Amino acid sequence: MDHSDSEKLKRMEDQLTIARNENENLKKFVSEITEQHRIISLDLKMTSNKVITERDQALSSKKSAEDRLSWKENELAQLQTKYDQLIQQINAPDSVVDTTVEGYKKDAQQLRNKNNYLENQLKDLTAKLEAAEKKLGIREKELENFTKVSGNLENTLMEQSASNAAERRSLQSMLDLANQQLDASTATIAQLRGEIFKLEQRLSEESMKCEQLKVSAQKDISEVEKKLNSVEALRVNAESSVSQLNTQIAELMALTKTQEEGQQKLKEHVSKLEDEIRNAQNKLLIAENSRTQCEVQLEEAHKASTTEIAKLRLDKKKLEDELQEAQELSKQQTQKVEVLNSQLMKLSERVAFLEKTTDPELGTSSGMEASSANALYDVIKYLQMEHEKEAERTMNAELQWKRLQAQQAAVEERSAKLQEEVNLLRSKAEESMRAITEKSEMVSRLALLQGVQKENVDLKGQLQKHSLANDQLTKTMNELKHRVATLEAEKVGEKSKLQNAMTDVQNARKEAESWKGRHAQAMSALGKCGPERVLNLTSEVENLKRKLQAMTNERDTAKQEVTKLAESADASASSSGTIESLKSQLQETTKQRNDMHGKFEQARTLARQYRMKYQNLEKEHAELKEQLAAKETAAPAAAADESNKEEINRLTQQLQTAQNELEQYKQKIMATRTGWPVEQPSTSTAAQNKAAALLQTQIKQVEGLNQQNKELTKKLEELTNLLKESQTKLNESEARVQKLQAESDSKVRPYNAYKDELKWILFTVISVYLNIKIGKPFAEELHFRLNSITSMANKRETELAKLRDELEVKKGELEESDNKVKTLELELKQCRTQLSEQENASRPSAVTAATTTAPTDATTKPVSPAKPLLQTGGLQTSATRMFGSTLAATIVDHAAGSSLATSASASTGVPSAPVGASATTQFTFPTPSRSETSMLVAGKTSPFVATSKTESVVQKSGTSVSTTSEQWVMHPGSVSLTLFALWRKLNAFFVYPIRRPMTDCGRTECDIEMPRD
Repeated sequence: MDHSDSEKLKRMEDQLTIARNENENLKKFVSEITEQHRIISLDLKMTSNKVITERDQALSSKKSAEDRLSWKENELAQLQTKYDQLIQQINAPDSVVDTTVEGYKKDAQQLRNKNNYLENQLKDLTAKLEAAEKKLGIREKELENFTKVSGNLENTLMEQSASNAAERRSLQSMLDLANQQLDASTATIAQLRGEIFKLEQRLSEESMKCEQLKVSAQKDISEVEKKLNSVEALRVNAESSVSQLNTQIAELMALTKTQEEGQQKLKEHVSKLEDEIRNAQNKLLIAENSRTQCEVQLEEAHKASTTEIAKLRLDKKKLEDELQEAQELSKQQTQKVEVLNSQLMKLSERVAFLEKTTDPELGTSSGMEASSANALYDVIKYLQMEHEKEAERTMNAELQWKRLQAQQAAVEERSAKLQEEVNLLRSKAEESMRAITEKSEMVSRLALLQGVQKENVDLKGQLQKHSLANDQLTKTMNELKHRVATLEAEKVGEKSKLQNAMTDVQNARKEAESWKGRHAQAMSALGKCGPERVLNLTSEVENLKRKLQAMTNERDTAKQEVTKLAESADASASSSGTIESLKSQLQETTKQRNDMHGKFEQARTLARQYRMKYQNLEKEHAELKEQLAAKETAAPAAAADESNKEEINRLTQQLQTAQNELEQYKQKIMATRTGWPVEQPSTSTAAQNKAAALLQTQIKQVEGLNQQNKELTKKLEELTNLLKESQTKLNESEARVQKLQAESDSKVRPYNAYKDELKWILFTVISVYLNIKIGKPFAEELHFRLNSITSMANKRETELAKLRDELEVKKGELEESDNKVKTLELELKQCRTQLSEQENASRPSAVTAATTTAPTDATTKPVSPAKPLLQTGGLQTSATRMFGSTLAATIVDHAAGSSLATSASASTGVPSAPVGASATTQFTFPTPSRSETSMLVAGKTSPFVATSKTESVVQKSGTSVSTTSEQWVMHPGSVSLTLFALWRKLNAFFVYPIRRPMTDCGRTECDIEMPRD
């Protein structure tokens, strides 16, 4: 008893440790929930900071776009001023021509001053060229630095480098032209200095040619005026088109703002989905932990079941061997009884014959004969009684055999059920492992996507830097172009000066004619004058010839400039053609813009329809969840989910098409912005190529980002589907746990009733057996012992009651912790709803986000100690051995044959049940009343003399049980009443449990030892 009490105490200590572990697990769970709440709050702060930074970036991009527009407007104003200056220079009046010799001298003096002025300008131009070359060198160094920095972006910036190289070439060509012009101007100055003296000689010959050139120049000027008028008309049209373009640009800016707002809303939606993914990952970790616990419990249950099955098989083998031995012994005893019966019959016949044949005169007494006959009859009756007892024992053995077969069948059924449950749990574990691996892959993919997004942000920053560098280069280009324009204006001034020189040449011709007359007069007066006068005249003639040569050189330069003007007029005509082509392109783009505007409105309507359908689908989804919880069927839910998925996929495809159309529209808008030729015709093609290259790179980047967004949306949809599946699985597991709890409750109730019945039956059997074996002298002592045992059992029951009260207190604490967890979950839900309301209030036009599913946490439910502990893997019950009774009787044949000795041994023991999270059953045997024992053995004296012997038996489970064996020498007498009562009780004991399911009761063993020879 002390050993059993220690085992029970150990079991109760184990149960207390289990309860403490459960309490610690709940505390850990609460701490994990608090950490999750903190993480969620930090994530919300991070998302808000991200939204603020994105808003700042959008504002900065808006400011940069406005700066670009202002820069374009300044360029237009500069071009208009240049155009007005050209018209003023063309309409400038001609200078008055002096016809006197003093005028020629003044003109010569002016030409010399002009030459000096041109030389000074050449010096300034050379200095400016050197400064420009230095700037070019600095720019080249900057380009080299940019190429070193952008080593990783060579593929994306090859087109930009090509455009930069083309611009450099164009600049170098412009510089070469300027250098050539400077060289030509220096050469012309040298020629003018050398040929001024020759012009005086050729004035007479070139006067007619100058008049013809004047007429042709006037014709050219009239043609140029006509072209200028046409250019003015084109300018007016261009201004109107520019105003239209400005209005279109304002509209496009508004559209871009709306699109940027939509992108910000989509980013917020993506951040929300990322938060939901993190919550799902935390739930998956919790599910994994519960799965591992279930697997451990399943393994323990499987081990316990295998050990029980092995024990039952060994017991079955033992019982089969004992039955075979008992059958053999019964056969031998029947044979012996038959032989004894035959011998007794023969003896009786001989006795009868001897009685008949005996002579009464012999000295034999009738009393002795009667006594011998009675003794023989008593022996025969005793043998018949023993035969009946053996028959009863065989019947009991057969009944026990049937009972054990039924137990074996029940155990096999239970093992099959456990194996099925184990297989199901293994399949579920494999499915959960697959889901976990898939989700881990999704997490790794999301990490890669985040890295790609970071790289895209870095690339955007680098592109912004390069765009700023390109803007600086364009500014330098514009400055150089402005300088070239100033040089051209100076050329126009020089052309006007050349015209003045032409008028001077005409005046010089007139003066030459007058000088010819004077020369004739002088020749006529030579005869009259001296040689000194002749020398002076010849020197004057040479000077005049030099002036004529200089004038002829100026005339040649004027011709060259006139040809250049004609070429520029042709170029202006070609520019007018390009303007007309651009007008046609503008008309086409306006048509396309209108078409795209209609498509954009269609996309908006589709988005609204998608929003309404999405809300309706969410409502339907919630209703379907409620129906599933009520009906506990998954088939209609799967069909509804499939239909919802199809509609969602269709709507997502429509949204993707609308997004693609919007992207095309953006590309066309960018093409219309960058394709307008602002610069001169000489550099328009290079700028167009540069703009086209930049557009291509931007289009590629936009396409890549759109593809990344599509992939992200697909992955988010997959993750939402996985979350839904995991939630359905969790709901199914909770429903199964509830079913198993109900089944366990239904099984425990008949088990307790059956336990009480077994207590009463065992007590009656033990009392009857002891009364038969021991008799009245020892009955009182046994009653005293039983009373002491029951008092100990009652004490243990009080201790158990105390422990149960403590467990109920622990249950209350667990329920309080569960309530705290629920309150925390409600607070989390309220925080999420408040955040969603704030976001909806700040952005009312945002697409409604997917409803976040409430986290379902599997909470462990405590189990009362009277019931077996329920777990998600199934029931884990440990069958306890309730009792073991061994009955043995051996017939001992003495040498005299007058007395027979029988020995019986009775042993009772309660082996220890396996310690663990399993329910233990404890039997308390009530003390029998004296009335019961007196009713069973009423008026019967004990025909035995007892000799007791104590033995210790070690069972298979390792527990030692003390047994007492008593031997009695049986006196002849009638014990039929006691044996009949024992037979009835044993029959009720062995037949009654077969009617109950074997899984309800504990494990019982009854070992019957038959007598052996």
